[in-house]
Amino acid sequence: MRIGEPERDAWLLCMSGALEEVVADEALREELYAAFAKLADWMRNDPGNPHDSQHGRQVLR
Repeated sequence: MRIGEPERDAWLLCMSGALEEVVADEALREELYAAFAKLADWMRNDPGNPHDSQHGRQVLR
């Protein structure tokens, strides 16, 4: 299954909504969102993935 920018962005949108509903502390929400954004980029497996291209890993096509 290919995970690219659109899939990453859709997942982050869902996570942002969940954080708004569940986490009252704004600073904590921002910290969690930043961690989720890093994870979402790491999960990408499309060409141009910043994580894989920096580490010489093969990308799914």
